Amino acid sequence: MRPWRMTSESSGAVHLEFKPFYERAGDTNLLVIRSTVHQVFGRYYGTLHADGRTIPVDGVVGWAEEHRARW
Repeated sequence: MRPWRMTSESSGAVHLEFKPFYERAGDTNLLVIRSTVHQVFGRYYGTLHADGRTIPVDGVVGWAEEHRARW
């Protein structure tokens, strides 16, 4: 639940900080089907650079997740 820093090292286009406010985790195991998901919801702050423009990001709500599935 600590803030994350997200950057794009090669292009320098992404400079964001993600501040989580809610965490959700789930695990389903039906023998043949298995799904494990970990989602974190929060707000993004920073800048994006595209087409010669700098786009400010100030408190945009979003999420990041890890999902592993076997079907």
